[in-house]
Amino acid sequence: MEKLLDGLNRPLPVPSNKLHGTLTGDVVLLRYITKYDNHYFHIIHKWLQEPGVFDGFLFDGDIVSEYRLYDDFLNYAAIGLVNECFIVFHNGIAVGFIVLVENHRNSVCEIGYMLIGDAYKGNGYNADAVKIITKYAFRYLNMNRISMDIISTNLMSISSIKKTGIFKHEATKREFRMVDGEPVDMHTYVCIRRDMEW
Repeated sequence: MEKLLDGLNRPLPVPSNKLHGTLTGDVVLLRYITKYDNHYFHIIHKWLQEPGVFDGFLFDGDIVSEYRLYDDFLNYAAIGLVNECFIVFHNGIAVGFIVLVENHRNSVCEIGYMLIGDAYKGNGYNADAVKIITKYAFRYLNMNRISMDIISTNLMSISSIKKTGIFKHEATKREFRMVDGEPVDMHTYVCIRRDMEW
């Protein structure tokens, strides 16, 4: 594996739409990540270890090494569990990532993971990234339903999903996960294609 980049605040080049596929929103840009972009996994790994990030965010509760993170992404992608992962950019700097898990047979998908680095929170990047990927899923992937599960203690993600104005609370799974030894609820938010204002 090539040497990984150091530092979260180092500006990273944003490739052209023609070469790599990017999605542009009001304040952020989503850049599709591939198996050749292993330097981004170093940054993602650091984000996952920041204070306040739910320990069970990824890979069954273990914050794995960046090399395992890279390998698992490739393995999961190979069997279709994680279909598309995007790095979120603002002004050429990587500020977060978002993952879309797709079920084309049923025309449904789930925003599997969504995270903005601590240094960049509170700027509307999460909400903009969700709106971008939702429009992408409806318009280009022909999805009918998009959902996202958020634990009740993740108040920032709940706030972000509400700020989009397009997701509705559908259900609550009571005491669905354990956080710091305590059971917490899991909320499901959903956006249906016919409810979108195009």
